[in-house]
Amino acid sequence: MLIVVNTEIIFAGPKTFTVFAPTDSAFESFSKDGAPVWTEEDGPEAAKVIISRHVIPSTLYTAGMRYYLQKDTLRPQSPVHIHKNGGRVRVNEVNVVTHNIPATNGVLHAIDGIL
Repeated sequence: MLIVVNTEIIFAGPKTFTVFAPTDSAFESFSKDGAPVWTEEDGPEAAKVIISRHVIPSTLYTAGMRYYLQKDTLRPQSPVHIHKNGGRVRVNEVNVVTHNIPATNGVLHAIDGIL
């Protein structure tokens, strides 16, 4: 999906980001009415909407997460709700399966679903 979308527009500038990145199996298991969450026919704008719901415009490691936290994404009308309990982290209704993966301009957290 990232190949089709011009991610330079999303990730441009000296800002830092937190990306909740769905795993391959998350994309494989998620569908809308039996169809993939996104196809080329949907176009790059639809892909940008999907990606923007997975990105927070700041760096957030799990150490900075509390029991309940709401953060705006790059799509402000789609904030994420983060729940941390006993070392387990959920974003909306999906689990963080790998956390605190460092990136040049932020951090990645692998998730087992689509936000």
